[in-house]
Amino acid sequence: MRFPSPYRCLSSIILFAFLPSLSSAQSTSSDNSNPAEVSISGDNSSDTSLAERGPTPPQLNAEEMGDLLKVHQHYQAAIQSYAKVEHPSAAVWNKMGISYQMMFDLKNAERCYKKSLKLAPLSSIVLNNYATLEVTMGKFSAGERLYRRSLKLNPASAVVLKNLGTNLLMQRKYKEGNNLYMQALKIDPHIFDGWTGPKTNDLAPMQQLGVVDYSKARSCARAGLVNCAIKYLIRAFNEGATTVNKVNEEKDFAGLRGTSALTRLLAREQ
Repeated sequence: MRFPSPYRCLSSIILFAFLPSLSSAQSTSSDNSNPAEVSISGDNSSDTSLAERGPTPPQLNAEEMGDLLKVHQHYQAAIQSYAKVEHPSAAVWNKMGISYQMMFDLKNAERCYKKSLKLAPLSSIVLNNYATLEVTMGKFSAGERLYRRSLKLNPASAVVLKNLGTNLLMQRKYKEGNNLYMQALKIDPHIFDGWTGPKTNDLAPMQQLGVVDYSKARSCARAGLVNCAIKYLIRAFNEGATTVNKVNEEKDFAGLRGTSALTRLLAREQ
C-alpha cells in the first residue's frame, strides 16, 4: 500500500505471529521472538513448519489450515479457516486478529484481540498485538498503556521494548524511548534488522520517522553495531532528520568516527 508524501509506512512495530496454547499463555509471558512488531512477538514455528512441508499436507484441522494459509499471506482464507474452529482458543482469536490487521480491517482485528484477551488476560503477546493496532489507528497513549502492561508481564521481551520505544519517540518522549531501544539491543542485537514475518505498518509524518531512525542510529552506534548505525543514519539523512554537523557533534557516534563507512556517508552528505 502506498501513501502520499509526506507520509510513508513505518514498519518498526512487530506483531506476535503466534500464541502458545491457552494454558501456557495464561501461565507464562514467554516471547520466543518471531515477532509477527508480529511489529507482534511469539513462536512462529508452527506456521513455518507447515509452510516447509511443500504441498498441502493431508488431514489438517481448521486451525492448522489457517496457519498454513496465514504464513502464505492468504489472510482472508485463513480467517475463514479459523472461523471453523469449534470453541476457539485465545491463540486462534489472536491469529484471526493478526490476519484481519494485515488486511487493515482494524475493527475486526480489535474484536478478535479483545476476545483473545478475555480468554488469556495475562498474555503479553496479545497485549503487544493489541497495542500495535492502537498505534496503527494513531492512539499512541492507548498503545503505550498496553505495551507497558505487556512489558510488565515479560520484561525481557526485546520486541515489546522496541515497540514501546518507538511509540514513545512518536510521542516526543525521546529520553525514555532511546533508553528502551538500548535495552532492546542488549537483549537482541538484531532487533532492528529486517523481519521475515508479517509486520503492521504505522502511518507517520516523515519528520517523526526521521526522529525514530536517527534514534535507532544512535542506539546502534552506542551498542557498537556499525552497519546498523550507518543504515539508519542514511535513512535519517534522507528524511531530513540530521545534518553532517549534528552527526559530528553527537557523542554517540564517537566510536564510528574514522570508519570508512561513516567517512563516505558524511562526504556524500556535505
